[in-house]
Amino acid sequence: MVKLKPLVLMMACVSGYSISHAAEAPVVVESDSSSQESNVTALETIRIVASADASANGLMEAFAGGQVATGGRVGVFGNQKNLDNPFSLTSYTNQYIQERQAKSVGDVLQADPSVRLAKGFGNFQETYFIRGFVLASDDTSYNGL
Repeated sequence: MVKLKPLVLMMACVSGYSISHAAEAPVVVESDSSSQESNVTALETIRIVASADASANGLMEAFAGGQVATGGRVGVFGNQKNLDNPFSLTSYTNQYIQERQAKSVGDVLQADPSVRLAKGFGNFQETYFIRGFVLASDDTSYNGL
């Protein structure tokens, strides 16, 4: 079975290339039709397995103290270390979230000095001001950017 990284597969699909995989020895099936003598080659079935779960490939190790991780998931690029990213990345661990008894993303981010939190009036909407840029809680998703 051929394993392709999600980024390679996505790039091939977007660029118009076709990805195919044939068995080492093709299976030839002869037709019973007397009017048409043609050989049909049956190819091996390709099974693609993917997961949207961030922990499917394993989580990054935690720094000393266990509150933040040494890296995190960076969209389609998978898990990357903090030092390998061209931008700032903070990944909070489950231990940190449990110790803070967080009930929302805003509860986790309150200790971050670059994030300010605002809440809506009469609803559960949260707005995050990250280094001056506005991000509404409607615009966030699990395992996405």
